[in-house]
Amino acid sequence: MSRTVRTTCPYCAVQCNFDLHLEAGLAVRITPTRECPVAGGTVCKKGCRHCPTCATPTG
Repeated sequence: MSRTVRTTCPYCAVQCNFDLHLEAGLAVRITPTRECPVAGGTVCKKGCRHCPTCATPTG
């Protein structure tokens, strides 16, 4: 089952938003949230590296 979860980047004080795309409970891709007033549809290098660190079952 696939689903998308909106979340906040934990890597700095800016707290940009992005969407985690989950497949079988694992994060497989991130996409920037265009509605985020700070990042405006982009993800920085720190945020781009977030996906591999959270690729654990979500339950």
